[in-house]
Amino acid sequence: MNLGLLSLDLDVLSYIISNISYRDALSLSRTCKAARTLPLEPSLRIVVLDGTSMQLIKFRDFLLAKESRPLLLKSLVVTKTVTWDMDGSCEGPMVTALADILERASKLQHFSCGAMAILAKQENRVQKSLIHLPQLTDLSILEAGPQSMDIVMSSKSRQTMQRLTLEMCSTLPNSPLRTFVKGLGRFNNLHSLSITRLYSQLRIPYLSELDTVLPSMRELVLSCTWIPMSQAATVFPNLTRITFTNAKQWPKAQTPTTPSDEDTAVCWCSLDEAHIDARDLLIWPISCRVRWLDLDVLRDVDEQVASTAVRRMNPFILSCAYTMGRHNFFWEHLHSVGRELRFIDVRLLELSAHPMEPMLSELCHSCHELTVIFLCIRAFNDPEDAHAECATIAQRLAEGNADLQFVGLSFTDGRSTREDEPVWDEELHGSTWFKIRRTSNLESRLLQGETDEGEPGVRVEVKVIPTMIGLKVRDYMYEANYEAPNWVERLSTFA
Repeated sequence: MNLGLLSLDLDVLSYIISNISYRDALSLSRTCKAARTLPLEPSLRIVVLDGTSMQLIKFRDFLLAKESRPLLLKSLVVTKTVTWDMDGSCEGPMVTALADILERASKLQHFSCGAMAILAKQENRVQKSLIHLPQLTDLSILEAGPQSMDIVMSSKSRQTMQRLTLEMCSTLPNSPLRTFVKGLGRFNNLHSLSITRLYSQLRIPYLSELDTVLPSMRELVLSCTWIPMSQAATVFPNLTRITFTNAKQWPKAQTPTTPSDEDTAVCWCSLDEAHIDARDLLIWPISCRVRWLDLDVLRDVDEQVASTAVRRMNPFILSCAYTMGRHNFFWEHLHSVGRELRFIDVRLLELSAHPMEPMLSELCHSCHELTVIFLCIRAFNDPEDAHAECATIAQRLAEGNADLQFVGLSFTDGRSTREDEPVWDEELHGSTWFKIRRTSNLESRLLQGETDEGEPGVRVEVKVIPTMIGLKVRDYMYEANYEAPNWVERLSTFA
């Protein structure tokens, strides 16, 4: 008996289809005549439209063909590839199609869409439908305008909203921060907020004017949006994760003033992660202890500020992108300010005039409790033998850091790489990882059958381990609880 996918029970097929995307289910239905009879409704739970505007129109037609289908839709993501496709011939039908979907999908919980300033302006049904959705938990309004701000302030999902992303594309009339925060205060369970490009749109009030507190907030992202740190701490007192990136916009906007001594004393006792560009430390000098400090891009002109931040925040994890300069002030002093560092993850961009050797020399006598180092080296000149170069660097790092257990190294061509680019998957999967083993000279000689004691000391060996094991070590170091007494024991189980 020949068994195939279509020979399975209909309930089994429905379960399979419910676990794949709508696009994949649609492709499956087009494989043969028999597959056209498959029910596509189970795949409507999560839908991502990432093609053209015509894809949105066709999806609307399919969704509304049966009255029950819109109620199955829980998550709808319309990517920018769809909204970029808008032109004079299809802009109107596309906006109408989106409005039709939002009006009927009353059970929608997650919605994300770009070009919202254009969409909401051309068809007020888009704005009204989003306002009246009662079960939204995750709302991302991208390329937003004034109408989009009204959606946030008037949303009926007061009890259910958990994540809110607001990315502006046009200047709004200046509105007080107090009004904006008061609107956010309507959401009783909001725990994640991301705001982009509200730099000059908010009038910053005196601290005494703010009377709204959002105790449920745990994650805050401010990009091109400056709010004084003292006021952010007042409104969002229980944050565990902060992302603050504004320095890139300083040439295009008024530079915020340096905070007062009162501001520098502000801290979040619950803060776990701080992702902040080194330049932004001048206006947001966070002073509380964190588990993970991500300096985004660290330049040689900001090394002293970054060094002070590490001393104040005393992190277990330090990550950054570092462009090699003529000075190495930060790395020279890291061993004294990073007293409890366990993991360093650095993207090194090497320039022709500033090789990486001085910085590596400083890392070779870094922090006493450093356990794992990962260096993504974007070199100006590729080494003749990358494997031999990696082994040499790992040996030097192991000999200079007494508690180091793992070293990961990746060599790529950095001549066309920007300093703020993340670590790409190709760099991770092409990395070389080493496990460090330390034995006393006496133990080593006894293992070799020699009876004389020889010279005292410790012998350090580096052994290549599979890349996938090394990447698991890297993932574990980002998630580890360094306050727990057994975190090192768990690390040793990887290799």
